[in-house]
Amino acid sequence: MIGILTRSLNSESESLMSCSRFHFEEKVLEKVVRLEHEMEVYVEKLKLWEQSVSSSLDKVTEAKKQKDTFVESIQNIFKQDQTRFNDSFIEVKRQTETFVDLIRNAHLKDQMRFNDYLLVTVDRFKLQSENFTEFYE
Repeated sequence: MIGILTRSLNSESESLMSCSRFHFEEKVLEKVVRLEHEMEVYVEKLKLWEQSVSSSLDKVTEAKKQKDTFVESIQNIFKQDQTRFNDSFIEVKRQTETFVDLIRNAHLKDQMRFNDYLLVTVDRFKLQSENFTEFYE
C-alpha cells in the first residue's frame, strides 16, 4: 500500500516537474477556484446554521417572556387567595421551569452541534490548505 502511494506521489511530482509553467498555474488556479466554491458552500451552510440558532434563540426568548407573563399572572392570583392557590402555583412554577430547562437544553445542543460543525469545517479547510501548500511548494 505504501509502495503504491509512493509511486503515485512520485509519478505526480515527476509529471508536475515536467509540465509547463502555464499548466502548473492552471492547475493551481483550478484548485483555488474549487476551494473558493467549497468555502462559499460552507458559508451558506453556516448562514443556515446561524438562522437556525437565531430561530431557536428567538423561541427561547419568547418562551421566557410567556413564562414571565404567566408567572406574573399566577402571582397576582396567588396574592388574592394565597392559601387556595399555593399548591397549584408551585406545580405550575415547577412545570414552567421544566419547560424552560428543556428549551434551554435543546438550544445548547443546537449551539454545540453548530460549534462542532464549524470546528470540523475549519479543520478540514486548514488540512486541505496545508496539503495544497505542501504539494505545490
